This record gives sequence, structure tokens and C-alpha cells, in this order.
Amino acid sequence: MIASLGLCAGFYAASYLKRHNINDEGLTIEVDSQELKEPSRVSRFDVKVKVKADLSVEARTGLLASVKRCYVGNTLKGNPEINYELE
Repeated sequence: MIASLGLCAGFYAASYLKRHNINDEGLTIEVDSQELKEPSRVSRFDVKVKVKADLSVEARTGLLASVKRCYVGNTLKGNPEINYELE
């Protein structure tokens, strides 16, 4: 789950950088999480997007907005219904 969130954020970040002709070399994504025990679950995700390129305020805002469009992150924020079935 954590890896999926990081991969999704990285995909959206790289897409934004390429679309705006910004060097994406050195792009890294770090995802940290905090867990709770009862019931066992992740209570928080922290996604850090690191770029070596010198970004303008407009590019920083656009990059962050793009990363926030991540399908995995939006799914997790949406409290999806999960059905379990035993056959």
C-alpha cells in the first residue's frame, strides 16, 4: 500500500515535470507512515517529493497539485468500501 502510494505520486510528479519541460533527473519520492494498533491500520501517510531542479513558485504549486491527483491517494482519502467474501 505504501509502495503503491509512492509509485503513484512519482508517476504524477514525473508526468508534470516532463509536460512542463523540467528536468526530472533526481526525482525521488519518500513515503512514511504512522500506524495504530487497535485495530491494526495506517493512520497517516507523509509523501515527500524531492526534485533537484530549481522550481519557480508556480511550478512548485503545479507539481504539488499534480501529485495530489494520484489515484491511489485519492482512493485512500475517499474511505472506499471493502467487501470480504469467503468461498
